[in-house]
This record gives sequence, C-alpha cells and structure tokens, in this order.
Amino acid sequence: MFRTITGKISAIVFLLILLFVVNYGLLTYFLKEQEILATQMLEMSQAERRLHALNGRFYEDRFWEKEVLEEKNPNAIANYGASISNLKKELKALENIKTNKSIQAKLHAIRVEILEHEKVFNEAQQLKTTQNIHRTTLNTSYRSLISNVLNNDMRQLFKPLFNLNHFFIVYIMQQDEPVYHSLMMVIDYLNKKIEQIDPSDHRTEEYLLGFKHLLAQDYKLAIVINDTEKSFELAHNSLFKQFDSVFIQASALFKNKYLEAEFKRNNLNNMALVLTIVSVTLLGVVFYLFSKTIVTPIRYLAMVMRKVKEGNFDERFSWPGNKKDELIRYGYHFNTMLDTLQENETLLRTLIEVIPDLIWLKSPQGEYLLCNLRFERFFGAKQKDILGKTDYDFLDKKLADFFREKDQAAIRANKPCLNEEDIVYADDGHKEHLETIKTPVFDADGNLKGVLGIARDITERKKNEDEKIEAYLALEEHKKLALVGKIAGKMSHDFNNILGIIMGQSEVGLFKCQEEETLKIFKRIFDQSLRGKNLTKNLVAFAKDQEPKYEYFHLNEKIELVLSLLQKDLDGIEIRKKGLSEPMDFFADPGMIEHCLVNIFQNSIHALSKCENPFIFIQLRQSKAFVIITIEDNGCGIPEKHIDNIFEPSFTLKGSKDVISSYDSSIKGSGYGMANVNKYVALHKGKINVRSQLNNGTTVELHFPIIRKKLTKEEKITIQNEGYHTHKRILLVEDEIQIAEVQRFVLTTEPCNHIVDVAHTAEAALNFFDDNDYDLISLDFILPGKINGKQIYDHIRSTNKTIPILFISGNIEFLESIKDLKRNDLLIDHVSKPCQNITYLNSIKLLLDKANG
Repeated sequence: MFRTITGKISAIVFLLILLFVVNYGLLTYFLKEQEILATQMLEMSQAERRLHALNGRFYEDRFWEKEVLEEKNPNAIANYGASISNLKKELKALENIKTNKSIQAKLHAIRVEILEHEKVFNEAQQLKTTQNIHRTTLNTSYRSLISNVLNNDMRQLFKPLFNLNHFFIVYIMQQDEPVYHSLMMVIDYLNKKIEQIDPSDHRTEEYLLGFKHLLAQDYKLAIVINDTEKSFELAHNSLFKQFDSVFIQASALFKNKYLEAEFKRNNLNNMALVLTIVSVTLLGVVFYLFSKTIVTPIRYLAMVMRKVKEGNFDERFSWPGNKKDELIRYGYHFNTMLDTLQENETLLRTLIEVIPDLIWLKSPQGEYLLCNLRFERFFGAKQKDILGKTDYDFLDKKLADFFREKDQAAIRANKPCLNEEDIVYADDGHKEHLETIKTPVFDADGNLKGVLGIARDITERKKNEDEKIEAYLALEEHKKLALVGKIAGKMSHDFNNILGIIMGQSEVGLFKCQEEETLKIFKRIFDQSLRGKNLTKNLVAFAKDQEPKYEYFHLNEKIELVLSLLQKDLDGIEIRKKGLSEPMDFFADPGMIEHCLVNIFQNSIHALSKCENPFIFIQLRQSKAFVIITIEDNGCGIPEKHIDNIFEPSFTLKGSKDVISSYDSSIKGSGYGMANVNKYVALHKGKINVRSQLNNGTTVELHFPIIRKKLTKEEKITIQNEGYHTHKRILLVEDEIQIAEVQRFVLTTEPCNHIVDVAHTAEAALNFFDDNDYDLISLDFILPGKINGKQIYDHIRSTNKTIPILFISGNIEFLESIKDLKRNDLLIDHVSKPCQNITYLNSIKLLLDKANG
C-alpha cells in the first residue's frame, strides 16, 4: 500500500480527517465551557467594579456634607443632593445583582440607614440655619449696646467694652465653654460698672441684659448642634463600618469565585494542553510519514535541480528506497537527462567561450539569459550577476535605450539586423567599435524566446578604414593642389608678364591721357590688372606645397610690422591694442604668420568700408599651452549661413558676390585669403575660430601651440618624478637649425643630460651613425638633397634592428607610410612637427622603455 504515492497520500488523508473530527468535537466543548466561565467572570467583575465605585460615592458624599455644614461653598447643597441621590441609586442597583443574599441584605440595610442618616443631616442643617438667624440678632444686639455706650460717652466703660469685644470675637470663632463663661463675667462686670457710673441709665442696662439673654440662647443652640453633629458623625462612622464589612465580605466572595473560575479554567487548559500534545503528536507522525516518504525526496530532487540551475552540473539525485516508488524513478530519469544535457551544455559553453566575440541572449523584456566571458568584461560583472537583469542596471539610460531600440528592431524585422556601436568596457575602461548582429530566437512552437546578439570588435579595421579614407582624401587634395601649384607656377610668370604689360600701358595712358572718360577706363584697367596680380599671388601661395621654416621671433613686433605695412589702408580706422607692449617669443614660420595677419587685417579693413565709427581690436595673450591672437572689428560681419564656407578656395562675398551691399563697390576679393590662413594655421598645428554676426562685426582667434626654448619648472619636476631616461647617446637629425638647437638644448641640459650629436643633412647623419653607437635616433623625414628620412631608416635597419627611431615630420605622404612601418616595427614612433618639448621627451621615453623591455 505504501509503495506508491497514491497509497501514501490516502493513508495520510485518512489520519488527518480522523484527527480533524476528534479535535472539532473537543474544541466545541471547550468553547462552550469557556463561554459559561466568561459570563460568570463578567458578572463578578461588574459587581466588584460597582462596589469600588460605591466606595468612592461614600467619600464624595462625606465631602459635600462637610462643605454644606461649613457653609463655604455656595454649590455645596446642590452637589450634596446629587451625590446622595446617586449613592442611593447605586445601592439599589447593587441589591439587584446576583452576588450573595447576605451581602444583598446588608446593602439594603445600608440603604435604609442612609435614608435615616439623610434625615439627621437635614435636622443638623436646619439647626445651622436657626443658629445663623439667631447670630444675626445677637450681632445686632451687640452693635446696639456698643453704639449706646459710645453715644453716652461713657469713658469708664471703654476698657470693659474692649474685653467684651475680644471675648465675643473668640466665642464666635470657637464657641468654647470657658470663653462663654468669661464673656458672661465681662457682661456682669459691665453691668455693675453702669450702676456705679449712672444708676439712672436703664436703657444701657436693658441693652446689656438683652445681649446677655441672646448670648445664653446661642450657647444652648451651639450645644444642641454640637451634640447633633457628634451623633451624626457616630452614625456616619457606623455606616462606613457596615459598608467596609460588606466590602470585605464581597471581596472574599469575589476572590473565592475567581479562584473557582481559575481552577476550572486551569482544568480546561490542562485538558486542552493534553489534547494539543496528542494532536501535535499525531500530526507529527502524519507529517513525518508525509515528509519521509514524499516531501523529503521531492525536496532533495528540488535541491539537485536548484544546484544544477546555479551551474553545478555534477550534482545527481541519489535516494535509498524501493525503485518501484515513482519519485525515486523520476529522480533517476532526471539523472539520465542531466547527463545528456551536461554533455550538450559543456560543448555549447566551450564553443561560446572560445569565440572572441561578445555573445549574449536576452528575453523579449530585455533580461539577460546568457552571456560569455567577453561580454562579462563589457559589464565588469560575472554571468551570475548579469542574468535576470537588463541594460538599465549597468549602463546609462541613453546607451541602454539605444540597445533596447536595436533589440526591438530585430524583433520587428523578424530577421538578423546589423548595426555598429561604440562601447566602453567596464573592467578596464578601454573603448571598442563593434559590428553587432542581433537576431530573434524562437522555440519549437514558434514562440519568441528572446534576442541573440553577437558583437565583433572592428575598432582597428574601422580605424584603418577611416585613416585610409582620410589619408586618401588628404593625398588627393595634396596632389590636386600640387598640380594646381605646378600649373600656377608655370603660368604665373607668363600671366604676370601679360599683366605687367597691361599695367604698364594703363599707367602710361593714365599719365598722358587728358580726357576724363578715357582716364576712368585706364584706371579701371589698372585696378583690375592689380587685382589679377594679387589673385595670381594668392593662388600660387595656396597651391604651393611647402613646410613651415621655423625660427624664433617676437610675435608682437610682427603684428606691429603688419600694421605699419597696412598703415595707408588703416587710415581713418581706430586701432585698439592689448598685450602688444611686452615682447613675446614665438616659434613659427614668420612669412606664413605675416601672410595670415595681412589677410585677416585686409578682410577687417574691407568689412569696415561702410562703417561710421570703424575700429579694429588686436589682443595678444598666452595660455598654458597656446599663444592666442584675437582680431576683432565692428564691420559688416558674415551671414550665418556662410560661416562654414569662408575657408573654401575661391569663396568670397565681395565684388559681384556682394548681394546685400555690405562692402564698398571698389572692393574685390580673390577667395583665397582665408583659405591660405586656414592652411598656414593647420601647418603650425594650430586652430582658428571665427565668430560673426551680420552688421555686428567679426572676431577671429588664432591659437598656436607654444614651443618653448627650454623646459618649464613643472615639466622638469615631472621628468624627475616619473623615471625619464638620462645620460643616453642620441643622434638628432634635423635640417631646421633653430628646431635642432631647441631639441639639443632640451636633451643635453638638466634633468635629461643626454649626449647628443646633431646632423643637419642626410649625409652627415649617415656618417654619424656609421661611426658611433647610439641609444636612440631622432629623425626628420624631409631633408635637403636626394636622401630623405625613410632612406636613412632603411640604412639603419639594414645593420641594427633594435635601436629605437623617432620620426619628426608633418609631411602628408609620410603620415600615410608611417602607419605601415609602425605595424611591422615596434621600435619606431612618430610626432608631428612642430611639437612641444614635453611631448617630444614623452615619445623618447616610451621608445627607450620598449627597447629596454
């Protein structure tokens, strides 16, 4: 019977039903007994509470009795009446409560005695009233006596009257017998005095005798009241004693009742405890059987499943017992299934982990169901901490929204979707550009299970593609400009000769001609020829392929020089200067900088051609890393839609392109001025910012990197603290003498202290290298003569594969070729010319670190 789950459950259900029926019957009996007991306890409790309340009523009644007799409280009589009425009601109500016949009889006797007590109290109150009326008459008689004596001016009676007044006041306050007799003696003495003084004064004698008679009556009344109060007090004490006797008897009765109820309740509780122990024991047996035969195997199987879910695939179900038991059979079937699943899981997990791509699986709600080690690095968390969570738990909302949108797009498309995205790995902070494929996953019934994602790192490929495109475009632009330069160079000579003849003949015509109309024609021919000459000059300058020729000069002096050259054109324009008074060393190509300044100033002059109060503001300042030249005017400005076009070759808003008449009609533009400025600034690794508003002026800011002749104090501290290499032998190959001098000075002085040989030509560099041993080569790419830096590099690598080489160049063709070199040679690097000293030294440090490593 107990070998199957059905048999086990049937036996357990039968035991539970039997236990329920027995417990239900006993529980009904207990509840009924408890209800009877509770009713009895409630009645006793009510009686006891009323007796306690009655005790309080007695004290309240006694309080108001005293207040009435003392006649101090005007509300005392009303309160006493209410109190005695409530007391009688409580006593009558207590007589009706079923407590004890003896107690009920005593309570009835107390109530009857209270009625008699109330009568006595009323009599005492009436006596008090009579006394108060008599006292009023007595006081009147006393005042009449005093007035008569004073009116008759009986001075001999003043002292006896004083004694009379004293004893009378004391008597009124105390009503004491000795005081009363003393007062009578004073009256008799006063009477004798009156007879002696004036025997004929019968009126005063009558007042005195009347006062004495009233005083005797008052004393008798006081004695009666005192006796009444004493008997009232005795009766009251007797009443209290009777109530105390009743209260003690009732308390004893209640205590016995409570003990009986407690005993009965304890018996019921003991019976309930025995029943509970029996029931719990039976339930324990039932649940033991249920747990031993059903729950424990199921719990054990669930524990195995939970461990498997947590990743412990080595766990197996193992339970002693009859294998005919369905549960045990199910457990061993689970083991067989788990073995198969573990084999498949191991194979699948191995495949997922060895794939170098990021792999994950999300539910349709965005919760992660699976991920590989590569993906764990992206979130910076283990798979167990990722599963069940969404992108919003690890990423900022913007990126999480992006991922969620791509997941939904794949679900809507019902096919794989490809996109690219940039991510930052949480474990080490490095960035990658990924190509991601997301595809919806369905179960065997066609229900959507989630979205599978596979992301491949294409950072390097993308970088190479972008660099190739950029380099290709730059190279094409370079070739185009080079071709334009060649053509412009060849044509400029002949074109300038033609323009020279035209200008010469027009000047002769201007000199000899007398007719006004013909002079205007000659003047127009001369101006246009001059414009053609300037256009040719700008075109050649723009297309000419050249690198800056660096040297140190004072930038403030160069600005002043340009202003003096343009002095004639600046006539009538207010020049405002700031920061030009102090000399400022500047390392650049002076010709290119002068060309930039001339073009910018000429544009400002042209923009001010119609301005009423023209000014040009020039400011020269220096930040931590840049020299900044600011040129501002209050001229016509540039329309916002054309701000991005001003650096395009041949673009101009002057002459025929001046559709809104911003410039004077005589002003023409070549379209190459700002293109040349942009080109020269870029060659110096600088930046140019232009801010302008139509009819509100233009501001041009030129930012050039600062190339100092020596290291700053902060840079020296950095070099000393961060383990830069010192006392190395370096070959410095640089054709520009001033650049070579700066680099040599920085390398040979504190804190570097390197030994440096300087070669200004390729031939000298080759001779130095062949004759000496060096720790590093600093190599310029463009050198005078037929040999360039790349050929020197090939010669060095033919004999020495391990010496680090640092290329210094800004040449476009070289920038493309150095990428292939760096992929094949780890001991080379490159910095663009010009570069700051600390950047140059950092590159040397990295190369020497690689060589030592």
